[in-house]
Amino acid sequence: MARFDLALLPPDYMLVTIIGCVGWLLVVSKSSVYKIAERQRLWSGIRKVALSWIYVATSVTFLAFMAKSGHEFSRLWAFGWFAGSLLGLVGVHFIWNLAIQQAERAGHFAARIAVVGNNFQAVSVLIEQVHKLDPSTIIAGVFGIDSALVDERHRPCFDGYTLDHLIHDYHTIMVDSVWLALDWDQVEEIECVRARISVLPCEIHTPILPVVAAFPGRAVGQHIGIPTVTLGRRPMSSGELMLKRAEDVILGSLFLFMAAPILLLIAISIKLDSAGPVLFRQKRHGFANGTFSVFKFRTMQHVPEGENPFVQATKGDPRVTRIGRILRRTSLDELPQLLNVLLGDMSLVGPRPHPVDLSHQALISVDAYLARHKMKPGITGWAQIHGLRGETDTLDKMIQRVEFDRWYVDHWSVWLDLRIVLMTIPALFDKNAY
Repeated sequence: MARFDLALLPPDYMLVTIIGCVGWLLVVSKSSVYKIAERQRLWSGIRKVALSWIYVATSVTFLAFMAKSGHEFSRLWAFGWFAGSLLGLVGVHFIWNLAIQQAERAGHFAARIAVVGNNFQAVSVLIEQVHKLDPSTIIAGVFGIDSALVDERHRPCFDGYTLDHLIHDYHTIMVDSVWLALDWDQVEEIECVRARISVLPCEIHTPILPVVAAFPGRAVGQHIGIPTVTLGRRPMSSGELMLKRAEDVILGSLFLFMAAPILLLIAISIKLDSAGPVLFRQKRHGFANGTFSVFKFRTMQHVPEGENPFVQATKGDPRVTRIGRILRRTSLDELPQLLNVLLGDMSLVGPRPHPVDLSHQALISVDAYLARHKMKPGITGWAQIHGLRGETDTLDKMIQRVEFDRWYVDHWSVWLDLRIVLMTIPALFDKNAY
């Protein structure tokens, strides 16, 4: 502004700034950057902030490019806006992190709870899970209902405190919540204890101990008005599904536009090298175990559909053409799958779709194989960048691939997708593809 002698930003510049701010708020709301419960180490947090801002700035630049308005902006201003905002966001995160650390040392985020129980075993299970899932929680005391709680050696636990001690001395104990380690089949006892401690100004929780012991860390909530324990969930919420679809459409369109000359050159090479169609279509298993036709460049000698049974490609496979060998080695034969991405059958990143026959074989021998189908399949994936490409000629290779795919499904994020896309380039030179 000083360079151009302006007191206020022009409308176009102001619009870009607003879009950047809105994009940043949307991105941060979906990440754990500023979630205290999921706070990471300082440098990990700063790295996540930097990557988030780079993603937002790249998206804004792409929008300007699509709107054909990029030439109207000063490159000096754009660089200053990007670099200045990045430094500011990193600085804010640094100060926020220091403030949170100071508050943690002062004990402001450590929850204090009291445990009320009627047998030592139930109390032990609850305390063990509390310490395992949230080590910062402070157990302020363990209290028996009408008599001192004793362990298997008949020794009073926690100095023989009872429920009366908790009620009468609450002002000195000062807990945030009371947890009842009681048997769920003793409903009348639970209600009696609840009534006695309802005079205390704190929350009262009744963990479902059999579930806590069998399924630690599982979410408990209400669904259609019924208390339930969530043992499984959709890998992505509706908002996350929309975000991933937007990611596929925007990046998929950009990659297809950039790859158009390469696609044309490959198509001509295939036609000159051997007889048959340029594209090869094959049924693959996809999202929710459904099937779709995947597009690939033909890399083998053409055989009319249905004449030969499915046989996975092997090293030195005589069916592979000269051009096909190069395409398979560099994974360029997968480029037409950008069309599948735009059609919505696939994502840029996800578990690789297996041929239907191969899926049927793996389903018999690999536990939880279908869990990889909880997401749309991808052109590249977490397993592929870790060297699990090409033929799965042993059961161990298939198990490893499925384990990596399941990890991706459970840990999906936009940043993980971008990381996989970037790491796909060096992975193309892996020796496992042929």
